[in-house]
Amino acid sequence: MFPVQTDFFFPEFDTEMQTAGIPIASEADAITHLQKQFAIWGSWATAITPSELRVITCMPDGTFILAHDDDPLVAGGVDGMERGMLCPA
Repeated sequence: MFPVQTDFFFPEFDTEMQTAGIPIASEADAITHLQKQFAIWGSWATAITPSELRVITCMPDGTFILAHDDDPLVAGGVDGMERGMLCPA
């Protein structure tokens, strides 16, 4: 199926990455990084109308993500997501 042998779980992986000069993060460093990357301060939802939903999620760095599912009966309503800055971190 693949033009070369593919083995994602082989014991030589760390050695080959080190030989190639590709740094590998420790498990603890990877967990710490991912926890910071996916941390949120809070998330709130509101139903503007019975068929319209908005959710805002605030991140620790001061950015926000706003997702909205607009009412299809409202003229000009558009579903989507926006990202912006609440205030400088």
